[in-house]
Amino acid sequence: MFKLVLIAIALVACTAEAAGNGTRILIMGDSWGTVSPATEHFEKELKEHSCPLGGFTNIAIGGTTAKQWAERTKVAEVKKAAKTHDLIWITLMGNDARAIMPPCAKKGKSAPACGDELMVDVLGWMSTILDGIHEANPNAQVVGFGYDIMFGGLGCTDIAKSIIPQCWDAKNETNHIRCFNTQLIRIQDAWETLAAKYPFVTAINLLGTTQVAQGDKKAAIGKPDLDKFGPAKDWPITYECFHPGTAGGDHSGAMEIMKQFYDQYWSKALHC
Repeated sequence: MFKLVLIAIALVACTAEAAGNGTRILIMGDSWGTVSPATEHFEKELKEHSCPLGGFTNIAIGGTTAKQWAERTKVAEVKKAAKTHDLIWITLMGNDARAIMPPCAKKGKSAPACGDELMVDVLGWMSTILDGIHEANPNAQVVGFGYDIMFGGLGCTDIAKSIIPQCWDAKNETNHIRCFNTQLIRIQDAWETLAAKYPFVTAINLLGTTQVAQGDKKAAIGKPDLDKFGPAKDWPITYECFHPGTAGGDHSGAMEIMKQFYDQYWSKALHC
C-alpha cells in the first residue's frame, strides 16, 4: 500500500454479467485496490452471493496518495470513469501517512501533532476528489474505510517505527503499539468526517476484523484492540505488512475483510 515505487496498472474492465440491474463498480486508489484484498477476493465474495453486477473497472495504482489523485489530471481521469459507474470504492490516505508522518517527526512534533497535520491535508485532497466525482455523476455513490489494524507479521514493527517513530521514543511512557494504532486509525475518522459532509459517501468501519477472526477477545468489529497489531498470520511482511495475507483461502485475512465489507455494505447496496 505504501510502496513508494508506483506500479503502473492499465485501465482494466472486467465483465461480470449476472441477473439484475447491471450495477457497475469502480475501484480507485492505492494498492488495496490492486494487490490485496481487492483483486480476485472482492469479486469472488460478490459472485458467491449472486450480486447483480454489470462489471468492474479498476483504475487503482499501487503506491499512490490522495494528494496525487487530487491533482488536475487524475481528477479528470476519475471524473471520466465516474460518469459510467454507479458505485465507487475508494481506498486512499494510507500512503499519505507514509509520506507525511516521518518528515513531520523530524521537525520534532509529537505523534498526535503529526496526525493532526495528516488529517488537514488528506481531508482537503479527498474533498477535491469527491467534489469531482459528484460533479461528473451526481448519482454515483462512494464507499470507503480506514483499512484495518495491520503490522502483525514478523519484522513489521520496524516498518511501523519508520512511519511514526515518536511512538517508540524512550520518553514515551504509553504503550508503543497503542500510540501507533491511535494515529493510523485516524484515517477511519477522516472517512467518517467525509461521510458527514457528503450525503453520497458511506463510511464503513472494518477496524478489528482480522483481530476478531483470530480470536482476540478484546477486539470487536469497529472497536479494535489498540494494544496489539493485527494477527501475524494475516499481515505478513511478504505482503509488505500493509496488505492482508491470502493464505488460508476463505479464512485468509483478505477474505475475512472482504466478507465484512460485503456484510456491512455490498449486501445492502446491491441487495444480494
